[in-house]
Parts: sequence; C-alpha cells; structure tokens
Amino acid sequence: MARRAVALCEASAYAHSVLAQVYLWRNEHRLAVAETERAVELNPYDAELLHSLGNRLDLAGEGEAGIAKMEEAQRLYPQDPEIHMSMAFLARAYLNARQYERSVEVAQKAVDRQPDSPHAHYILAMGLGHLGRRDEARAALDACERLHPGFATKRADWQPYPESAKNKHLRNGLHKAGLPN
Repeated sequence: MARRAVALCEASAYAHSVLAQVYLWRNEHRLAVAETERAVELNPYDAELLHSLGNRLDLAGEGEAGIAKMEEAQRLYPQDPEIHMSMAFLARAYLNARQYERSVEVAQKAVDRQPDSPHAHYILAMGLGHLGRRDEARAALDACERLHPGFATKRADWQPYPESAKNKHLRNGLHKAGLPN
C-alpha cells in the first residue's frame, strides 16, 4: 500500500516517509534511507523527517551523517513536544559511535525534558554503564523500571542495528549498568 501511495503521488513527502518506515520494519535499511532522503528533498524543513533520516542513516551504518541530521533536526525545531524521543535516539547514535560522554549528556537532556520516558532512562543507563558509572547507571535502570515495569528486561535483546556487534555493544552497556545477562 505504501508503494501504491508513492506511485499515486510521487510528490508526497508523507507517502515516501511511510514507505521508508515499512522498509525499516523489514530491515531494508538502504531502501529506508533512500525513501527518507526523497521525503526530505520534498520537504526539507520538516524536523521530524530530518530526524528520521538521521536515525535511519545511523542504523544503516552511517553514524556520523546520522548524528549530523538528528542534531540539525533538533536545531530546526527545539520546541518539538516529542524532542525527548529524538534526543534518546541521538544519544543511542552517540553510544554507537563510542562517544559516551556526549551520549550521557544528550540522554540526560532527554530525561530532563521528559522524566517519565523509560526509553530515555534506558539509553542513559547504557551510556553511564559504558563510562563505568555503575551507581548512576543502576539508578537510571531503576527509574526505567519504576516508570514501565519490565521495560529494560523486555528490551534486553533489543537489536536496532543490522550488525550484531553494534547491538552487542548496546547490551554491554546495560550489563555494565547492572542488568543481568
């Protein structure tokens, strides 16, 4: 249906964005990036599309380019009511790039913006775990658990990246934070 929507209206950034999401769900990251790039071409000032492009670039193995797009999106629309989720995804990209201090900084901003976001606490715990700040990491995991019981354990096998080594790296941060294997 998403392909049909694009065929019916090639100029619809929304149709391309939906098709990109379908490709992402199917783990067809290159196609997801291509469709999101087309959506951004059609609507270059849409911060949500820019963020989506950045996230998909990171997932597809282009972390630096992805980080740049996500940062651009946040500068474009800093009052986005959902910016805490964008920040959490950006913090995850920094984790993937092994920029732990920056990851923790961004994840903490996400928590400050939306203290009841389990995902932001979850990413914060990973970054703190990688930095060896175990007590703080454990506190972030505990906050995650209070907000959404079972969130961290249910996502312990979270695999956002197609490369297993990147996913293992994220999980290692959780284990360093105190989440059992």
